[in-house]
Amino acid sequence: MRSWACLRCLATLLLAACSTLNTDYPRVETTAFTAYRSTYLGRLFRTAEKSHPGKSDVSLVTTGRNAFAIRVAMTELAEHSLDLQYYI
Repeated sequence: MRSWACLRCLATLLLAACSTLNTDYPRVETTAFTAYRSTYLGRLFRTAEKSHPGKSDVSLVTTGRNAFAIRVAMTELAEHSLDLQYYI
């Protein structure tokens, strides 16, 4: 009985692996907010931006509670838009 379940699971995985990704879907062109220096956060990080011109930063948050607190704080500080990326 268990071998049949494993065999069905393996067959399902193999069939799913053979499927194709649909890349023909409507895409919406977006642009970044360019006047970020006029916002509170833009002014707050101005010195860091000047000391590292042309570079950006990534921060790895290892706990869910801290990640949630950071998202809430950034949402509250946002003045124009939110530009977030998640890697799960």
